This record gives sequence, C-alpha cells and structure tokens, in this order.
Amino acid sequence: MIRTIHSVKQADSWASVDVYQRVDYWIMSSECTVKTGAILAICSPNGKPAGIEDVGLADDRGHTLIANVYSMVTGRVIDRKVLMAVNIALNAFAFYGLIVRFSSMVGKVRLCSS
Repeated sequence: MIRTIHSVKQADSWASVDVYQRVDYWIMSSECTVKTGAILAICSPNGKPAGIEDVGLADDRGHTLIANVYSMVTGRVIDRKVLMAVNIALNAFAFYGLIVRFSSMVGKVRLCSS
C-alpha cells in the first residue's frame, strides 16, 4: 500500500514520458466529451463526434470510458497526470483484489497424491 501511495505521488514525473498513441486517443475522447457530451468518441476537425473505433485502434475502452466520465463529472479534459494516477489506482486495486481472493483460497487447495 505504501508503495502505491508513493507511485501516485510520482505520477507527475511519469506523465511526461512518451507513451503509446492510445493515451492521446483517451485525451482526445475526453476533449470531445467536454465539447459535445459524447462518450467513446473523438471529435473530427468540424466538431462532429465519430466513434473511437472509426478513428483509432486504441485497445482499451475502459480507460477511455474513465476519461469520459472524469470529463463529464468535472467539465474538464483529463490530462496525463490524472490518467497516470488512475492507472496506478486501477492496477493497485486489481492487485490487492487478487491477493484477497487467493489468500482466501490458501489451505483449501488439495494436491492429488499417488
């Protein structure tokens, strides 16, 4: 848990690291949400929303949806620092969830012996 909190504090420095283009699509979708209210879309130069699948092959719709919800709630475009913190939090939540799940199984698994 301490390491996770430390990682979130470092999100500012990690936000400037070159990343895959999919993060740019998440941010562009967030911009479109602020402008039009559309989710999972990217606005074309004329301002018309287009489905994100039609524009880019960003593979993670969950992060795009989180960016859109953030924009709907705050009225602001999500930035790389917030995306980094969200990603760290999601990873930590999933990791700790796995620990809880598998720790409850300890002692319940029997190995077959011959």
